[in-house]
Amino acid sequence: MRQLKRGLVVGKFAPLHLGHEALIEFALQHCEQVLVLSYTSQNFLSCTPAQRRAWFAARYGTEVRIRSCVLDASELSSWPDFPLDLPDDGAPAEVQREFCWQVLRRLGFMPDGVFSSEDYGAGFAAYLSHAAAQPVVHCPFDLERQQHSVSATQIRRGLLPAAVWLSPAVAASYQVLGKIALLGAESTGKTTLSRILAEHLGMPCVAEYGRQRWEERQGQLAFSDLLQIARTQIAHEEAALAQAREGIICDTTPLTTLFYSQALFGHADPALSALAERPYQHLFLLSPDFPLVQDGTRQDEAFRQAQHRWYLAELAQRQLSYQLISGPLEQRIQTILQAVGISPESIK
Repeated sequence: MRQLKRGLVVGKFAPLHLGHEALIEFALQHCEQVLVLSYTSQNFLSCTPAQRRAWFAARYGTEVRIRSCVLDASELSSWPDFPLDLPDDGAPAEVQREFCWQVLRRLGFMPDGVFSSEDYGAGFAAYLSHAAAQPVVHCPFDLERQQHSVSATQIRRGLLPAAVWLSPAVAASYQVLGKIALLGAESTGKTTLSRILAEHLGMPCVAEYGRQRWEERQGQLAFSDLLQIARTQIAHEEAALAQAREGIICDTTPLTTLFYSQALFGHADPALSALAERPYQHLFLLSPDFPLVQDGTRQDEAFRQAQHRWYLAELAQRQLSYQLISGPLEQRIQTILQAVGISPESIK
């Protein structure tokens, strides 16, 4: 490939991972200057514009040949007479291309080459060639993802380990949300809290399937139901996670199903015991520190306290990392938000 004067790399970079860094390094090898343009219409709680700017500064702040530009609606509003709004991520390619062209004009940066690891690059380069009335070539890099089999979406969902795919400078300030799970004895506000958190964070809430199955069975669960409940709960989590932007709120885990199997039948299917080992990025145990509210399905206070002690013992025995949550509802909400690294300002 011939050497170019100016190269362009465009993406969300949410988060900036090692695959992105390899692409930027590839562009640097073939260009005198490189512009990295980052924008998205999505409000990523763990990849805010400020965080992305900090990541670029940490990784490339001393590289004089790299210029980074992170755009959001607030930044665009400071550009007098800029003709376009930030496009939706799902907008057609023509809309995205025209937006980038107008940004390049405003920045006074006209690339000779577009560097990408995705198929959109060829059409994007052709559009810029026509708009600028000068040649702009597409410079593909690792289109088959053979060198860096990584996806920012998979990292955000907790399906790929951030510690492996993020540089230390990025990982230091990146918080994976992934699966946020609540555990708690009966009448500890678990369902109410999970719904509020899901609303606050804009995440799917995976309801407790066990209650649905209990109602379908009119309160008469069979031993075989417990394994089905755990498997269905996990299937619902996986379906929600596949559509999630950054993570999901889980209104229980298979560990709860294991408890009820032992409480109701004195033992558990080995397959259920194995499912109870399912990992979660964030695990919270709610304290039974306010009066039990009887809804006609719950057992008494002694049972609630015994269930809480069982959770404490099981979590310790399994060496699972968790945080005990107590206090009134608003305190619980703020404690959990702080624990997952979300500031109140970022969700307003």
